[in-house]
Amino acid sequence: RAEPEKPVKPLRTAEQEAGRKLTSLLNKVTPENMTTMAKQVAEVCSDATIAGKMAERLFFFAGMFSQYSETYADLAVELINTIPGSAASPLRRDIAAVVSSYTVEEAPLEEDKKTHLARGKFVGSLFVRGVVTLGDLDAYMGALLQLGTGAAVECAVQVLKSAGVSLEATEEAREKLAQWGEALVEGKAAQPKRIQFLIEDVVAMASRGWSYRCFDESPQTVDSLHAKHHRDTWGGIVVAPVFEQKVAGTPTAKCIVV
Repeated sequence: RAEPEKPVKPLRTAEQEAGRKLTSLLNKVTPENMTTMAKQVAEVCSDATIAGKMAERLFFFAGMFSQYSETYADLAVELINTIPGSAASPLRRDIAAVVSSYTVEEAPLEEDKKTHLARGKFVGSLFVRGVVTLGDLDAYMGALLQLGTGAAVECAVQVLKSAGVSLEATEEAREKLAQWGEALVEGKAAQPKRIQFLIEDVVAMASRGWSYRCFDESPQTVDSLHAKHHRDTWGGIVVAPVFEQKVAGTPTAKCIVV
């Protein structure tokens, strides 16, 4: 008896095959192989249809792999420098268009929140590298602050952490930075406690010149903390008690001079 014929899968079109290859290349991008991968991606982007989707692909992968947000920003720079002639201009324009029109909705899932934060870091990195302008970043930040949800505000904070140093470079950028900071502080009371702490943290970070807080002190024992308290309180001329367990359940105090 003849077996039923298996359905034949339709062949991929040239555009589908190019898109599949582009996805495969973007999955393999690392800081170490940046230049090589940029050349291969640029070859795939010789197809105008694929090149038109490149900006959206970069945003997608930057959000999917949060640890490589800055790497994909570097890839955008490499692509603009690698693609010959005026063909690089549409890519820069498309990236700017995605940034200026991108919005963040409230994210109920943890995975969605991580994606928003990674894309915020990606946008800040694009500004630092000169791929997007201050006007593009202003449109992006304006949309986030106008939305005002927890996810949007957290994303705005991430942008400032990524691009804060570069925003201090010009008077115009400093004015925008001040406006965004005022908007964050004004809307802080309406946010959950966790978001309020994030806003306070980025404000403190700005006051430190956009450097992260460092803790130089090594871990201390409880006894050393008690001794430090007595030194600070009494000028180092008191006797601090240190308890020893002589009998089970009966602490006995012995004294040390501090």
